[in-house]
Amino acid sequence: TTKSLRTATMDDARDSRLLSNRKKDEIRKKVYRHAFDQCQEEMQAFADCIRGRIFSAAWMCRQQNRTMNDCLHQYTSEEKIAEAIRLEARKGA
Repeated sequence: TTKSLRTATMDDARDSRLLSNRKKDEIRKKVYRHAFDQCQEEMQAFADCIRGRIFSAAWMCRQQNRTMNDCLHQYTSEEKIAEAIRLEARKGA
């Protein structure tokens, strides 16, 4: 199992090197756009909460902020971005 994990990690690193930094940046932006599309409701709830607040937003909108960040993170974690880069590299290979 350790050997197969090591081989998979080496394959991922090789696939990642096949793409230019510019292409990786484009993929990263695409992942973020997808996350924003998926989390519109949570982002709107946070925006509605902080509207008109200055200092109190930090504690009054904590839950909306946490909910929004949790939603975004499920689509934009390092693992998800690395997975998108791997998939793109394999398509081009």
